[in-house]
Amino acid sequence: MINAQFCVVLSITNVTNNLSNEVVKISMEHNHAAQAARPDALRVKQFLKERASATQETPQQIMSQAVEGIHANVAVILPSKETIKRNIRKRKNKDGAPAIPENVGNLVLPQVSNTNNSYKLM
Repeated sequence: MINAQFCVVLSITNVTNNLSNEVVKISMEHNHAAQAARPDALRVKQFLKERASATQETPQQIMSQAVEGIHANVAVILPSKETIKRNIRKRKNKDGAPAIPENVGNLVLPQVSNTNNSYKLM
């Protein structure tokens, strides 16, 4: 919603006995156009949330998959790249996903990667 926050249109309705809304007063005009691409942008945001929760992919990988092939009108509505990545990291942290290691030394491997003698397989 790019300009919707500045829209000051006020519509006053009167509910009658048969539960139909009767418009009593409309003040000011809309100062923004309808956003036809908004449903597609919401689908992309939902995809980002689902992938962040369901996979161990990096935020860059998830974002690349989400924006691949989207229309320019949808891309305009989406937040910036940095915001999308931050939201993906927040979602992963909220769901208890391990932090993304900065180097191989910080990589935590699960116990199933050990041999019977507790030696690392890798």
